[in-house]
Amino acid sequence: FQRRAAEWSARLAGHSCCEGADQEVVLTETAAGHALAELAKKRQAELIVAGMHGNWAIGMLGSTAVAVLRQAHCDVLLVH
Repeated sequence: FQRRAAEWSARLAGHSCCEGADQEVVLTETAAGHALAELAKKRQAELIVAGMHGNWAIGMLGSTAVAVLRQAHCDVLLVH
């Protein structure tokens, strides 16, 4: 799991969309939505940007997206 996380981090770092952006790989055993919201709070983030899948209607969001929206202390931008 850690090896795959490191590979994804290296791929992301080389992508032009992430040029100049801070990034961090965090491995956690808690639910992803809760972990994202807690990390954003700990880092005093002003915005969480997360990818999503599925329908745009709020009732069709995945469980991780819903958890981030409900638990985040800051604004959340979900990108389809």
